[in-house]
Amino acid sequence: MALKQFLLYISLFCIQSVDGKQTTYFTDSIRIEFLGKPFTLPSAGPIEEYTGNIIPSEIFNYANQINSTELAYVCQALLDIQKKESLDDWLYYQLIRKVSQQCINKKSDYIGYTLFKWYFLRQTGYEPLLSVSENKLLLYIRSEDDIYNLPLKKIEHKQYVCLNYHDYGFKVDFNHEKFTNINSLMKAGNSFSFLIKKLNDFGELNYHTKEIKFLYKNRLEQLTIRLNPDIGSYFKNYPVTDYKNQFNIPLSKETYESLIPALKAKLIDLDIT
Repeated sequence: MALKQFLLYISLFCIQSVDGKQTTYFTDSIRIEFLGKPFTLPSAGPIEEYTGNIIPSEIFNYANQINSTELAYVCQALLDIQKKESLDDWLYYQLIRKVSQQCINKKSDYIGYTLFKWYFLRQTGYEPLLSVSENKLLLYIRSEDDIYNLPLKKIEHKQYVCLNYHDYGFKVDFNHEKFTNINSLMKAGNSFSFLIKKLNDFGELNYHTKEIKFLYKNRLEQLTIRLNPDIGSYFKNYPVTDYKNQFNIPLSKETYESLIPALKAKLIDLDIT
């Protein structure tokens, strides 16, 4: 009984308010599924939810508060995964989104969640920018790519692309809503590229067989390919960019090996030159 009471006391301590306003979470190791595989990252340590106003000074204070030794270990783990998996920037950002969600739940603390994404991008070599209005926090990233459906900022000849515009339903009235950049939190870093040069191996377990039927010269043709529906979730909010980026996203290894050899054989059979 004493052990149960002790565990209950510890549980209550872990969710109590530190100053009457902010709830502190003590996280265990961060466990996520990414690219169809499990990954474990170090504990993020004590984390406080954001309960302040959406103003530069309070966001600045919170950003400095989360700059902890524990999160530095998480940043190194992110870089290790990025290197081991040879992640392009867009897929690396999806990894950051998953880890940030484990640190602070997006639905219950959107501002805190967004600031964790900002922190991980900044501390792992990129150049994010925060911009606030009375009730919105926009996260931008420096990028030289041509992007056509997301808000852009130009600062000293550098372009910044908004990464969380979709969270506000793609509806922000920039003509009537005043935004202020939090320049005090800016730090020079690498340019983010939306180019997908490689589609990583997602494992074989989640692939499904799909029949593709089409007419060619009044003749019904059929191909059987392997598709992974989970891949689409990684590109749900991928922006409209140059044709070379948009249409040259490679196939996954499993899909490529099921489609291309069969397609080549079909072309020979149809005598297409």
